[in-house]
Amino acid sequence: MFRLRLAVMSDAPAISRVEALCWRESYADILPASEFAKLGGTERIEYYARSTPDDIATWVVTRRGQTVGFCQAGLTRTRYFADMGFYGEIFSLYLLKSAQGQGVGRAMVGKAVRHLRRWPLNTMALWCLRDNPRGRGFYRRISGEEFSDEPLSESLGGYPGVAVGWTDLTDLAAFPVPACAWWQP
Repeated sequence: MFRLRLAVMSDAPAISRVEALCWRESYADILPASEFAKLGGTERIEYYARSTPDDIATWVVTRRGQTVGFCQAGLTRTRYFADMGFYGEIFSLYLLKSAQGQGVGRAMVGKAVRHLRRWPLNTMALWCLRDNPRGRGFYRRISGEEFSDEPLSESLGGYPGVAVGWTDLTDLAAFPVPACAWWQP
């Protein structure tokens, strides 16, 4: 069974591990091996431990007690997004390949959007690595529109990325937690 829940500080090591595994699964043919060395270490664990619900909301997805994905969202930290009218941001959305294609990514996006609408916000953006066709395809399938092709200096060491945005979050907010026997809210 999958379970989607708000993260707690003790989830930080598992979140860092999932981030490192997802990067290896998704970017091994794109990025140099040196990029993976900095993932999963103490610095990333401390970063995730410092993320608080008032600052950044973080959710984890577990299956049989193991973390298989996570999502982080909040008010945009990117001046570029704010200047373009996107005030909410998904900072991270990672899901191991073994958990993809089962509605889990949509459920995480739905949680993030419902969180952002507390302010209330109706726009959102994120950065995606340009050479990540699976990620870009997922965002297109959920109505994301690419609006910029820029280097991701802060997020991905200057590697080319695309900005993806939504100008109306109404449909995304309605993404349900999958109504399947394997899903545990």
